Amino acid sequence: MGRKASRLRRRRQPPAGISPTTSPSPSLASSSREFAIMQSPSKLPDPSVSTPPGVLGHQGWADLPDKLLHSIVPLLGSFLDLIAFASTCGSWRAAFSSYPSKPTICTKLPPLLVRPNVCVDAPHLPSSNGCHKLRTCKVIDLANQNRALRCQIPQETFQRMRFAGSSYGHLICCRRGNCLVVDVFTGAEVSPPSLPFSGDCEQEFYFGGTLTAPLASPNCHLLVSTRSSLFDWPVGSDSWSELKLSDARIDQIVESNGQFIAMDYSQRIYILKPAKWVEVKKLDNWALFVGGDVRSPPFSCLTPEKWGGRSNCLYYAHYSQPWSVHGLGDAANAVWDPSTDPDLVYKRNWYGQLQAFWVYPSMFYSDAPVVTGHQDWADLPDNLLHSIVPLLGSFLDLIAFASTCRSWRAAFSSYPSKSTFCTKFPPLLVRPNVRVQAPHLPSSNGRHKLRTCKVIDLANQNIALRCQIPQETFQRMRFAGSSYGQLICCRRGNCLIVDVFTGAEVSPPCLPFSGDCEEEFYFGGTLTAPLASPNCHLLVSTRSSLFDWPVGSDSWSEIKLSDARIDQIVEFNGQFIAMDYSQRIYFLKLAPQLGLQEITTKWWDGMTECPYLRPWLVVCGDMLLMVDHYKLDNWALFVGGDVRSPPFSCLSPEKWGGTSNRLYYAHYSQPWSVHGFGDAADAVWDPSTDPDLVYKRNWYGQLQAFWVYPSMFYSDGQ
Repeated sequence: MGRKASRLRRRRQPPAGISPTTSPSPSLASSSREFAIMQSPSKLPDPSVSTPPGVLGHQGWADLPDKLLHSIVPLLGSFLDLIAFASTCGSWRAAFSSYPSKPTICTKLPPLLVRPNVCVDAPHLPSSNGCHKLRTCKVIDLANQNRALRCQIPQETFQRMRFAGSSYGHLICCRRGNCLVVDVFTGAEVSPPSLPFSGDCEQEFYFGGTLTAPLASPNCHLLVSTRSSLFDWPVGSDSWSELKLSDARIDQIVESNGQFIAMDYSQRIYILKPAKWVEVKKLDNWALFVGGDVRSPPFSCLTPEKWGGRSNCLYYAHYSQPWSVHGLGDAANAVWDPSTDPDLVYKRNWYGQLQAFWVYPSMFYSDAPVVTGHQDWADLPDNLLHSIVPLLGSFLDLIAFASTCRSWRAAFSSYPSKSTFCTKFPPLLVRPNVRVQAPHLPSSNGRHKLRTCKVIDLANQNIALRCQIPQETFQRMRFAGSSYGQLICCRRGNCLIVDVFTGAEVSPPCLPFSGDCEEEFYFGGTLTAPLASPNCHLLVSTRSSLFDWPVGSDSWSEIKLSDARIDQIVEFNGQFIAMDYSQRIYFLKLAPQLGLQEITTKWWDGMTECPYLRPWLVVCGDMLLMVDHYKLDNWALFVGGDVRSPPFSCLSPEKWGGTSNRLYYAHYSQPWSVHGFGDAADAVWDPSTDPDLVYKRNWYGQLQAFWVYPSMFYSDGQ
């Protein structure tokens, strides 16, 4: 291939130009429940949820270490998940309370919409009796609109007291100089001293109420704005401070970068330092949430598409319908919902009665230090460990996880979907016979040249890994193939299967050669399943035979090949597909006896006219590909120089720093080279690559560099 472009031919379902001679070919292709927030610490098990494999015995959820629980919190994807987490038990709620970055959740999830005084249909009551009209307070989560939530604001609070504001998950109400701070979702109340009014408190109006920090913080203050004064109460103290306003009342107070900024009715700005104000016409990937009352604080949310919202929009909480969505800039008309009440007018005012407002629960605030204690890692339940495994982001993370302790390794072994990692991470590159510099040895003494076997992870190239192949194995025996993390070697009819990363060995019986085994060459060796599987077979291809050994048995089966040897065997959708030296395709049957069934093949574009660039089979997800020259879309291929080393494919290699539509070729002189496909062939060529490097695949007597996934990635659930 060198620097030339490459083509790819796909075999989809059914494969173009391929049909079986006898039987059809296999596929070659590709309610409304109400939740009280933080009220019920107990949870009943859901009978519809099955227990993952390997999970038995008592689940000690309450005893999980805080550090582990803290690692789970940022992975929760919705407000209801957070409620469920914090409501599981007292220790989980304490762990959530001590999570150090809860305010970050306030930009990840939309605020909740609280709608007070919602009329409830009561057909059994006389409609003429106005005093029997039923009203309630409803809570809506925009990301889960079919789930009803409850707030804990006493009905008499928002019916009898005047709304002054909301802040840090608390509702602030006042009447006749008396203030009340109520947690919207727990109902916890704080009553400050009476405001020091000098006039008639009955006629006073409250233009704003806000907290300067979460209520439990030692530096929290409550600020209340009236027509002529700004009052300040250090929470927990016995008195208020008062600032007389000679010109205009304070309408809004916000915190920005540790500074408090106030704006009065005349839109004058007050701050300790000058501030620059910029008018914006669009919000990019943010959304705003605004209530109808000026005193209810607005909120912003980043990338609302994650929960089903829209960027560059304003969500307005209205008194008649729950909310309306307004686009900003050029998107204004595009996002308007024609079903919206035509009489709805966007405005913000001061109301005597509590209006709909947006709020984040108080549990999202008050960052606390991490709580440490005894870490009993070895006793964590398997189903919790199984939920962590798919979140690990690299091969080294998986190694660290499986190496933590015996119980964690057992949990990884019983994880039911390990094979999915083989398309998520790149394979590891094993380079045997790498020369090691030994300046203290005489350079003229050839026998003292030092060589070793190196392992490279393309996603973590600065971390050295080790394999466990005995030096004498790849120096004295002939390479036959690698499969399921195992190296397959043969010599003089004797075969050896070695786990590349554990060194565990399996020795089959001698091959039943009828001729001179010394002269025999091994053109392929593969396993049909992970070595520990009950149906695993070892297949070895020679010049004139295909041998089959059911692992654990005492003998081999043999098929005599009259025309061409078998060069490659792959598994696809439960079927084994073989290709011979003449590029004929077969179904390989293991039972009831070993056999090959040819698939009639129609070639195209004179493909067989290029014997030097021999095509080969590779499985890419739900497609079986015969690679000749084309493109790979968002896949990458990994190919060794020896025809017997199996190729691998990896989806979306950009996740670990690779590039799609590339072929990673393991070379004997330099570790690897990258080849582009199609139009990208010349664009990706690295000029620092050895100019004498030639891309080719051949059969070698000595073990060449090859790609491999560890055996622990296979045998799902075992």
